[in-house]
Amino acid sequence: MAVCLFPWLRQWIDKTLSGVQFKGNSHHFGNGTLQASVFKLNAVDVLQSIPKKMGISVSVPKQLIEKGGSAKRLHVVTVRGTSVFKDAASSTVLGDKVIGVSVENTKVSNLCEDIMFTFEHEPVKTNFSPVCVFWNESTDGWSTYGCKTFPKENHTQCNCSHLTYFAVLMQYSSQTISEEHLVSLSVLTFAGCTISFLAALFTICWNCCTRKTHSNPTLNIHMNLLGAVLLLDLFFMSSAVLGAFDLPSVCKGSGMLLHFTQLCMFTWMGIEGFNLYRLVVKVFDSTSFATKKLAVIGWGFPALLVLVIFLIDFDNYGLYSINVDRPSSCNSRASICWLTEPLIHKVVNLGYFGIVLLFNCGMLTVMVVRVLHLMPHNRGENTQYCVTLLGLIVMLGLPWGIAFFSFGAVYLPVQYLFSILNSLQGLFIFLWYWALSHPHVKDPSRSLDSSSATPASPRSDQSTLMSDHKKLLT
Repeated sequence: MAVCLFPWLRQWIDKTLSGVQFKGNSHHFGNGTLQASVFKLNAVDVLQSIPKKMGISVSVPKQLIEKGGSAKRLHVVTVRGTSVFKDAASSTVLGDKVIGVSVENTKVSNLCEDIMFTFEHEPVKTNFSPVCVFWNESTDGWSTYGCKTFPKENHTQCNCSHLTYFAVLMQYSSQTISEEHLVSLSVLTFAGCTISFLAALFTICWNCCTRKTHSNPTLNIHMNLLGAVLLLDLFFMSSAVLGAFDLPSVCKGSGMLLHFTQLCMFTWMGIEGFNLYRLVVKVFDSTSFATKKLAVIGWGFPALLVLVIFLIDFDNYGLYSINVDRPSSCNSRASICWLTEPLIHKVVNLGYFGIVLLFNCGMLTVMVVRVLHLMPHNRGENTQYCVTLLGLIVMLGLPWGIAFFSFGAVYLPVQYLFSILNSLQGLFIFLWYWALSHPHVKDPSRSLDSSSATPASPRSDQSTLMSDHKKLLT
C-alpha cells in the first residue's frame, strides 16, 4: 500500500514546486525529512552550484537546458526515509536517503552526458557493495537501467542518463575477487574461449566436408553440441567486451544471446545423455529416431525460456556486475552483459543444469559399469574405451558441475579450475574426436549404427558394446 503512494507524492511535489514564486535564479526550502530546491534553467552557472543536501551532491549537464527549455525549472528533492519506496525484495537503501531530479513538465531521458550524483556514507561492510538505482514506477521497484556505479570508501558516485528518483542500494555479495585474480581469470578465459571457438569451428567444418551428418543421428547430436559451444564462446567474449560500454539496449540483446546459447549447450548435453541411454541401455536402431524433434528441443526450448524471462521483466537482462577488490580505490565492480536477477540465475541456470547433470551422471555410471563388466583384455581396446569415457565426461558436461563447489575456502581454486576446463570445452571435444578417428586407436568394429538389439551371449554382449562405442563417435 505504501508503494502506491509514490506517484501521488511525486505529482504533489512537482505541482507544489512549479507554483513556488521567488526572486533570483534559485530557491531552497524545507528541512528534516524533505528538502527541495528550485532552479531556473536560464541560469547556466547555477547548474554547477547546486548545494549539497543530506550528504548528496548533484552535478547536471548543460544539455538539460536544451532538453527542458530556458523558461522551465529544475526541481531537486532530497528525501530521508524510504517508506514510500518499498519494493517486493525489501531492498536496503544506503543511508536511507533518496534524491529526485526533474525538469518542470518534461520527461528527460537518453542524455548524451550523464547527470552525476555523489552519495556520502560510512565505509560499507564486507561482502556488501553499493549499487546505483532509480525508482521504476511501472514495476514499483528499483532498477539499475541507465545508471553506472563508481564506489569509493566513503562515497559512491552514480552516473545516470535520465531524470527521476535515485538512491544507492546495499547489495549482498558472497565473494569479492581481487583485481590481480580478475585479470588472470579474464586472460585464461578469453584465451580458452578463443581456442575453443577455433577448435569447434574446425571440427564442424571438417565434418561438413567429410561426413554426411544428416544421415547419422549420433554425429548430428555431437555437431549441434559443438555449435552451441561455439556460439557460447562467441557471445561470452562479446558480452564481456560490451559490458564496458554504456549501450543498454545492445547489452540487453547480448545478455539474452549469451543466456540462450548457454541454455542450448546445457540442453544438448542432456540430449547427449539421452543418446547414451538410447545406445547403451535401450540399444535400439538410431536411424529410427527423429533427430528433427531433438533439434526443436535443443534450440527451441532455450529460446522459449529466454523469451519468457525477457517478457516477464525487460530488466532481467542487462549489465551484471561483480565485486572487485582494488586497493587503490577500495571496492569496485567488473561488468558483463548477462542476467541481472540472481534468483533467475539460481533457478533457471543452476536448477536446469543440476537436473541435466544428475541424469548424465547416471547414464555415465551405467556406461562405466558395462565397460568394466565386458572390457576386453586387449590393451589397445582398453585404451580406446578409456579415451571414449574421458570424452563422454566432457560431452555430458560434468566439468561444469564444479561450479556447485564454488564457495568458502575453495572458491578461488574452483574459479581457476572452472575457467580453464570449461573455456577449453571445444578443444577437448576436438581432441577426443580426433583421437577416436586416429588409425592407431580406431575401433576394430566396422559396423556403423547397425548392431542388433538382441544380445545372445556374453561374447555377443561384448560385440554389441564395441558397436555401441563406435556409435558414440559416428
